[in-house]
Amino acid sequence: MTREIKWVPDFLAVISGKDEFLVEEDALKFYREALKKAGADADTQIISAQITRVEDALQIEREFTEAISTLSMFGGKKVVWLRNLNWMGTSKQADSADVKESLAHMIDLTAKSNELVSIIISASPVDGRRKELQTLKSVANQFIVHTFSPPKPWENQTEQAAMQIARATALFKKCGVKFEPDVPEVLVGRVGESTRMVLVEVEKLAVYVGPGGTVKARDVLLVVPPY
Repeated sequence: MTREIKWVPDFLAVISGKDEFLVEEDALKFYREALKKAGADADTQIISAQITRVEDALQIEREFTEAISTLSMFGGKKVVWLRNLNWMGTSKQADSADVKESLAHMIDLTAKSNELVSIIISASPVDGRRKELQTLKSVANQFIVHTFSPPKPWENQTEQAAMQIARATALFKKCGVKFEPDVPEVLVGRVGESTRMVLVEVEKLAVYVGPGGTVKARDVLLVVPPY
């Protein structure tokens, strides 16, 4: 049974940023919260929103439109996660007029969707100059943009690098290995902006030295490729 879309959603979380690991982490948390709030009888749908061709956008738009406008005839709630939206980066596909039109339509539907629907949108990568998702800020329960400021003149690392070093340090300890003091910083400098890859390489290094072993800076240079 299809109902007229004229209310704001029951719950709306919008998470975006360049670091897809952090975006995914928050989106998963809000998705689980929405499921819990909606109850055991709620319908759920996760829509992969990654495009490799301009033509993909129209299909995803159709799927998303159907998902948020088609509800159970028994009045149950619905939770929809529009996941890994990569339409606002710097790719040729993201700059396409057709893709921008589909995105604008989905944002409009989101803002006016049924009060029985909960929506989570996770978008990465995002070009900081793109403002499309800002139109949802006034109706969103959670609106998060993962951005990191450049280092101050007296600082030698970015805010993102500091966060990644802290996560790498915690994961090394969780894996039960020791490490030289400069290893987390060398690793982050080697990998770059992806938090996911930092953590993947921590686990790889932990396996390399074995339980109780010690990771050294030279191990990072030997095992971890530059990204």
